[in-house]
Amino acid sequence: MDPEVLSSIPGGPDSLVKLWVWSGVKLIPCPGFKLNAEGKPDPNAVVPYSEEAKFFVESRLLQRDVEIVLESVNNNNFVGSIIHPKGNIAEALLQEGFAHCVDWSIAFMKTGADKLRAAEKIAKEAKKRIWENYQPNTTQISGKEKEFSGTVFEVVNGDALVVKLADGSLKKVFLASIRPPRPSDEKPGEPLPPRVKGSRPLYDIPWMFEAREFLRKKLIGKRVNVVVDYIQAAKDNFPEKTGCTITIGGV
Repeated sequence: MDPEVLSSIPGGPDSLVKLWVWSGVKLIPCPGFKLNAEGKPDPNAVVPYSEEAKFFVESRLLQRDVEIVLESVNNNNFVGSIIHPKGNIAEALLQEGFAHCVDWSIAFMKTGADKLRAAEKIAKEAKKRIWENYQPNTTQISGKEKEFSGTVFEVVNGDALVVKLADGSLKKVFLASIRPPRPSDEKPGEPLPPRVKGSRPLYDIPWMFEAREFLRKKLIGKRVNVVVDYIQAAKDNFPEKTGCTITIGGV
């Protein structure tokens, strides 16, 4: 979009005229916008750092020319980025500990997602604001667990593979930082709805079968190199997930 001038931020940095959702980040709720048990705004709710977060955004964006990058739409809200003359304001918010990354919307970003992750990491390590009690993941990845080679034994989905290791064991790994095809009625940030009896997600969800077949034709039976980027702990009845970068022939 063409540059626009922001004249007001009525609901604080997380709303911007109430119809804007930041790509990739979730900000601190501002006074009057935190909901109570009845689902209504609670003006008396005390949210740490909320006033500071609001001032941080207002002092940098109000009456300034900014570039609006519209990247998606969710529940009648625009999802996108606001580019300040010095860069993406979301990156600054993350680095100062006013926000955290959100997987569902960061997937819509065309560029810059890696910078948001890096900014969040800086705030975590410095234990700034919302990260003041942050404790790093105790899972340490090193040696043979960090990088290994194997043969692709099975392609489970467009983002998941089973690799056969040298000792004959099988290890399931996921491609890091990508979002495979999902149901069209899936609501971002919410659990998947129960599967309808008789449904076949692999064939019913657009491009899911094609994505799996693309990987299968490229990788099945091939020797690949696997570098573990992160290990996501088991939660909400989901098993531990190993996110990796997988290369074949140096690519």
